Amino acid sequence: MEEDDNNEQVPNKFVQQLLGVVDRAATAIHQCPMKIPPPFKTPTPYGGRLT
Repeated sequence: MEEDDNNEQVPNKFVQQLLGVVDRAATAIHQCPMKIPPPFKTPTPYGGRLT
């Protein structure tokens, strides 16, 4: 997690990249179009957790 200009916690580039390829990876594995629902975001002392 990173802080934006308003001191809000936002996902960093690595998290954004991961979320951007999840649907492609699922589609490649299952060999049919897949759309994975967005994860739940849980704040933690070290940033956040996506489940």
